[in-house]
Amino acid sequence: MKLFLPALCCLLVVNLAARSTAQESSPANRPPGSAQRSAEATSPNSALGDVLGELGRLLGKTVLTDATVSVTASLTLPDLNGVDPQRKARLIEQTLFLNNYTLIDADKDTVIVLGPGKNPRSVGLPLYMKPEELPSGERVFSYLFKLEHLDPIEVAGVLQQLIPPGNEVNFTAVEKSHLVIATGRTSVLRTVIRLVAAFDAADPK
Repeated sequence: MKLFLPALCCLLVVNLAARSTAQESSPANRPPGSAQRSAEATSPNSALGDVLGELGRLLGKTVLTDATVSVTASLTLPDLNGVDPQRKARLIEQTLFLNNYTLIDADKDTVIVLGPGKNPRSVGLPLYMKPEELPSGERVFSYLFKLEHLDPIEVAGVLQQLIPPGNEVNFTAVEKSHLVIATGRTSVLRTVIRLVAAFDAADPK
């Protein structure tokens, strides 16, 4: 088992540095007259409420906010002129995370946005057990690993140390059940899932 962990460390750093954005979903239909609202909502300095409204239209979902989110706050976006709807939604989501906002899927039709400093666990997080269940966009959620060979406490400790600052991924090990519960963002957890699956599948003997 210990022979695999140094390689896991190296590969995790490389994969996190080189990871791409999450797979993009197909474009959502947009209502008539949305072009002008879209231009206003995605200008370089836009009101947060307008940006969240545009994100909801791009995703075809309802966007809810808690009391820590000020819809009148200004959000600086990249130049989104000519950007296709799928990538525009991804860029808005990534900009929100860069500004310490958190996005959580409440259900298939609803996204919750939490303000800076609000603990995502306070509203409850989705828990996934299979890679195909993961959201396509950048979200915060928990993922359950059932390990066959690796020690959960050692794996959780190594991974927690390797995650680059700012990604805020937490690992909880359940030794007797050989479980690790990881909580974090889609883009980081996808990398962790691939690496843990690859190494845990190999017999350490």
